[in-house]
Amino acid sequence: MSIIRNDRVIIIILMHRYNMLIEDGIELFKISAPLMVPEVFAMSNLQDVEIHEDEGILMYELPRPIEFEDMLNYLEDQMEFILLYYHRALEDMKFGLSCCAYSNPKYGHMFKINAATNVNGLCEQVYVTIYDSLDDMYGEILKELHNKRTIGKYLYEKSEASVMGDFF
Repeated sequence: MSIIRNDRVIIIILMHRYNMLIEDGIELFKISAPLMVPEVFAMSNLQDVEIHEDEGILMYELPRPIEFEDMLNYLEDQMEFILLYYHRALEDMKFGLSCCAYSNPKYGHMFKINAATNVNGLCEQVYVTIYDSLDDMYGEILKELHNKRTIGKYLYEKSEASVMGDFF
């Protein structure tokens, strides 16, 4: 009976440390991202934070929605961000443009940024996923590339081989 209790205690301690890594990554992003792209990642724009077992999700609401091209420029202008794709879900419509970038693993951060246009063709929300391991981040990035292929078309897509080169 005491062995089971000890196992449970050990599991609880490990899970607590596991979540702390996610929380540390969230705090690091909340501090560093406003310095890189204050128009998007200002603390006043942060609307929601969700912490899951293996990732954290931050939702930023932009008080003044921005053009999709501006969002791409913000992502491309930062050395730490690597543009994964930009994508059009529906032909000849402003709605349904989306983009994704991820942190360069060489800098020691593990996050992915997603933005999409609203019905007016503007980006008003940005989602940031914080990971606790490079393996999880790499797998999620490849899965996202595959999932986007099912609807619409890529206007730019980083090759899987190039993504792999960033991680290994």
